[in-house]
Amino acid sequence: MNMHRVEDTVSLWNSSGKKKITLKNLLTGMKFSFELKQSFTIGRKKEECDMQITDDDRYISGKHLRFIKGEDGVYVEDLETKNGTAVNGKRIRAKTRVRSGDIIRIGRSKFEIMF
Repeated sequence: MNMHRVEDTVSLWNSSGKKKITLKNLLTGMKFSFELKQSFTIGRKKEECDMQITDDDRYISGKHLRFIKGEDGVYVEDLETKNGTAVNGKRIRAKTRVRSGDIIRIGRSKFEIMF
């Protein structure tokens, strides 16, 4: 069982109300960072997302996943994609809270969440 300290989840937001989140691709080691103010959408279609994943992973939808700022932490939500989203190996069906160190899978790509 993973133990998370209270400090890891309570002091998430800086004074501007933003949280920097980094996704590390577990296959390539590449890192992608963004600031989460309210929500942030990720997918293959540049015009529909805040961040475009340009891998050749055709299992990632045009608009695949949304990170959401919650009062008590960071959440991810699958955007009704055919291939789904998994957090720590379990496919999610609803908005799911994530913590630093969790692994998300979108398409065939796996990312470690760091904040």
